Amino acid sequence: ITLMAIMGSLATSSYLSFERGARVQNAAQLARSQVRLAQNYAFSGKVSCVSPTKTVGWVADFTINVTTFDVSQVCNNTGTGVVTLSVAETVKLPKNVTILALTAGGAEVARVMVFYQSSRNISTFHSYTPVDNTGALINLLASQQDATVTFSVGSSTYKLEIKPTGEVNEKP
Repeated sequence: ITLMAIMGSLATSSYLSFERGARVQNAAQLARSQVRLAQNYAFSGKVSCVSPTKTVGWVADFTINVTTFDVSQVCNNTGTGVVTLSVAETVKLPKNVTILALTAGGAEVARVMVFYQSSRNISTFHSYTPVDNTGALINLLASQQDATVTFSVGSSTYKLEIKPTGEVNEKP
């Protein structure tokens, strides 16, 4: 009976570890698909900013220690010159998964906005609003370097790597 109890507890802990690993991997895959969606929206010229604003790009916006992230349109009001974000979707991560860490150019940061500008075929990484009212890039975190989003549940982690070239990959 003792041997069966030990084997049962080992099986349970193995299953729980597997299940947590699957959740963080699912979070990275979900984030990858949403980052690519923002990229596709920008490059295809998808527009939903309301006049007198114009769409200048799309962002995937990640912040540490939270269970959601946003995909937003970047709108420039041509009358006032004010740049705003219009959230298209707030994405909820799987149960108990959080954004554990963010890096841009190898440095740890609290927020990364992955920006795809409609007129450029690259990714840029920002700490806040990515462009000014002239369309110039501002609040840059890292130029021509990767950004990484690390997802976590318990001791299980999974990473999403985003390159300036637009390539997006996930890895344990």
